[in-house]
Amino acid sequence: MSTSTEPSATDWTVEPFNADEDAPDTWTQDAGTPAGGGGGGLPAFLDPDIEAELGAGPPEWMGLRWREISAEHKPAAWTALRQWVDWFVREYQLNTSQITECWFEHSDIVAELYAGMCAEYKIWEEGTPGLGAMTTWHPHVQAMTARLAAMVDKRQCHITGHQDDPSDLAFTYNQDRWARIRDGITTTVEVPREGINRRWRPIAVAGGGEVIAGREILVGPAAAVEADQITGTTLLSGAAAESVQLRHTTMGAAAESYWEHTTGPGRQDGWTRHTDPGVGDHLAENWR
Repeated sequence: MSTSTEPSATDWTVEPFNADEDAPDTWTQDAGTPAGGGGGGLPAFLDPDIEAELGAGPPEWMGLRWREISAEHKPAAWTALRQWVDWFVREYQLNTSQITECWFEHSDIVAELYAGMCAEYKIWEEGTPGLGAMTTWHPHVQAMTARLAAMVDKRQCHITGHQDDPSDLAFTYNQDRWARIRDGITTTVEVPREGINRRWRPIAVAGGGEVIAGREILVGPAAAVEADQITGTTLLSGAAAESVQLRHTTMGAAAESYWEHTTGPGRQDGWTRHTDPGVGDHLAENWR
């Protein structure tokens, strides 16, 4: 078998689903058509049976967690996912450092691709123009391909050939400690602050009647905070021709806060509480 171009080290080979079973299982990124078999381009996204089922909406397995798809529907789900992956690889020009030909033998990669298939379907299911593809799908394509590349990198299947996933982690549970967490009781109580310090502690009664006391917590009276400082007094803006903006911050719990101004052009005439927003304008008129 030969193609019009020499395959590179990152060529991605797939089996076109709608081709004869005896046809070679390959295409190359450079060739752009299935190798060795009368170019039909990319295989359809879905096979005819699944496509017909999608006519009235997605198949009943689509959108379920992958592990929840029944044995009856799993072959159709695998077929749809593989054809979606074939489309995804060609559409976004991926190579074997981003997804390997043995992707279906790695559960984390399958989970990522299945989630991507469901997301891409959801984006376009309404069949109307929208922002979802630009703001949701394509940013996630970039993030998804980066995650896929990390999954491939930790295995190196594209360099050394397929590597089986390691065995499941061998957890050795401490059943006593596990049961303490599983059967534990968490309670929350809101306690009042009083004028005196008061100690609180939780009590548990064991199944045999043993009383167990917990750590004591000291709850003191509420703090009495008084206003003690004015800070941050500043000219905020004087850009307007007829007014200026002043600002200050009162530190502490003040009963109120207000501004004063002098009654004349200097401080010698004393201070007057500012209450009327127009007073400043009148004073400015008098001081001119």
